[in-house]
Amino acid sequence: MLEVSLELASEFPVSNNNWPSDISFYINDIYVGTWTVPGNFSDVRAKLTPSWWPRQNSQYGLFRTLRITPYETLIDGEPISSVNLSQIDFDKPLTKITFAIEKDAENVGGLTIFGKQFGNYPQDIEYKLSYSEE
Repeated sequence: MLEVSLELASEFPVSNNNWPSDISFYINDIYVGTWTVPGNFSDVRAKLTPSWWPRQNSQYGLFRTLRITPYETLIDGEPISSVNLSQIDFDKPLTKITFAIEKDAENVGGLTIFGKQFGNYPQDIEYKLSYSEE
């Protein structure tokens, strides 16, 4: 199983809580699915965002976990595609993870990624690959 977890939001000049964006995910250049984040949030100050960061700017995102299993791809347990682990080439020395807003997406709202010192979750992008020798 492969998991990627992070805090993310759309992107809007200053901020807009109702600004959806379709985020496409790729692993080793294989499209694994798209998820829509509903906005770029600034309605409350985030727990970790430094005090010098302007209050009206993006404050936090939504914490999500992308999971690719032998059967499908999910976001927080909800299926987003039928792409599975067997379709991804893991013979490379590094795993490439890409987050994209496609030009032809229905919601082209941009992307903000929060790290462990901004937003509400004290975590950078986390990647886990689990396997068993069966």
